[in-house]
Amino acid sequence: MKFEDYFSIEAIVNDLIRWRIKGKDVGKALPPRRMWSRAGVKDRKGMSPETVRCQAIWRTIHCVFDGSSGADNLSNMHWAENLRRLVDEVRAAVFSGNVAFEKPEIFSVPKARVNGIMQYREVASFRRAADRVILSRMTAYVRDVLEPHLSEHCYSFRRDSTVTYQLAVRRLQEWRYTHADGPMFVAECDIKKFFDNISHDVVRRRWREVGFDPVAEKVLEA
Repeated sequence: MKFEDYFSIEAIVNDLIRWRIKGKDVGKALPPRRMWSRAGVKDRKGMSPETVRCQAIWRTIHCVFDGSSGADNLSNMHWAENLRRLVDEVRAAVFSGNVAFEKPEIFSVPKARVNGIMQYREVASFRRAADRVILSRMTAYVRDVLEPHLSEHCYSFRRDSTVTYQLAVRRLQEWRYTHADGPMFVAECDIKKFFDNISHDVVRRRWREVGFDPVAEKVLEA
């Protein structure tokens, strides 16, 4: 896929629908549940509830925007106006290269106690819908571009949903079975405040070597 495909109207709306089904805020940019246009019972047979809901939202969107719903004035449907405005805002910002994120809200999440003292992880939360869409679409792009460059022993953030920590455990068990007579060493390491300390120049050099789209680079800089 080309970079621009990650920011197609369909890709953006798919993200919004996925969030809506999971109960996340989409900034009132999708039709309310009472308006969902569900397929007939026969057509829904064998589908998961999530797929049924996803299709119902898409059917409603298509009915409104292609005029088959009988709605002549989109301005009377606030969600439709919100959706069109959000999609236009995201695409205009990305393709113009003028992405500017609002300052995120920082909150602390408890991790564990060390010597009786609770340790926290700071998490950034972006509130503006357009910011969250851009970040989500960029995550998908970066993940796909990096996939061919990752080691087979990397089990995090993979495009292939079968590459998980469960696979890592299974391979570890297989290794242990074939080396049952020898010692086994386990090492754990961490880089404190990784993103505060890693050289941004190194990151920029690597993403150019990997071949990130120039427009994607501008978004990453933002």
